Amino acid sequence: MKNFCRILAFLFIFISIAGCNFNKTENIKYIKIAPAEIDYINETKTYSGYIDRGNDVYLSFSDSGTIEEINTSDGDFVKKGKLLARIENNEHKFEIEKSQNELNDAKVKYERAKSYFERISKLHSAGGISYNDWESAQTNLKSSINQIKILENALNIQKNKERFTKIYAPNDGIVIDVMKDKGQYVQKGDNVIYFQGFGALEAKTFVDDKEINSISRGQEIILKSEILNFPIQGKVKSIVYSSIKTGTFEVTVSIPKEYIELKDGMSVNVEFKKENKKGLFIPLNSIQNENSKQYVYILKNKSEREGKVEKREIKTGKIKENKILVINGVFPDEYVAIGGGENLSDGELVYFYE
Repeated sequence: MKNFCRILAFLFIFISIAGCNFNKTENIKYIKIAPAEIDYINETKTYSGYIDRGNDVYLSFSDSGTIEEINTSDGDFVKKGKLLARIENNEHKFEIEKSQNELNDAKVKYERAKSYFERISKLHSAGGISYNDWESAQTNLKSSINQIKILENALNIQKNKERFTKIYAPNDGIVIDVMKDKGQYVQKGDNVIYFQGFGALEAKTFVDDKEINSISRGQEIILKSEILNFPIQGKVKSIVYSSIKTGTFEVTVSIPKEYIELKDGMSVNVEFKKENKKGLFIPLNSIQNENSKQYVYILKNKSEREGKVEKREIKTGKIKENKILVINGVFPDEYVAIGGGENLSDGELVYFYE
């Protein structure tokens, strides 16, 4: 009888403990988690623009000077790339001549240094001169070679600026009006030629001179229009100083495909992608909003089956698809709770799955 009572007591204790554990398990929430992951941030800059089917454009110089040459008249049909006008810029011409003279002097010094080094090398080989004298001559020769490279780059930069003194036909088209005369002085951006072109579908936008360095010819862009419900890809065709908006550059974008819905003069948005940077992203549905602040629940003390969650305030940035950039508050390889965060509390024990 005593043994029977002991067995009953043992069963009672076992059932009580099991019941407590069952209730404990019942109270632990199951949550889905996802890691905070490094991904690329697609930074874009958007400018307002308009569709230009190559009909009308004012052509201007990107420099100031006296018009030295005009190679066209009203009503002329011209081919793309034809030189239409050229200005004489004495300051620019002086800079080219100065760079060329400096380069010529450097080449003379190089020839002297080369000749001297060859003589010194023969004497050094014959034992008639010290190693230090030979090394000094070699250093002088290397220095003259480097100086030539530097001055060649400087001259090329000045010569590249020469395009600022010329106007070319942007497309096949007709010269409607030559607005300036030969011998007339013009400022940078003054309208010189009114041109009507025949060309492919294009868009134009204006970029502030402080931001123009982030844009280059051949750069891919995205064009968006309210008329079309999908983005259009294009490329930067040309960048010229604007004659319409002071302090800006006119950027022309070529659109390789035809879209008849886009009419001349229609408004569009032109998006320029900037250099990709890396950032830390978490799922959008992991964020909880409370009193104008954002929170996530971070899984702490992760083991095989369970862990505790920590409520943490965060700051976020750009959205990329179904993820959002975390500026601070979460670290790489940490895990966040997805969905149902409003039912969690700081320090709560949870079961989780991925």
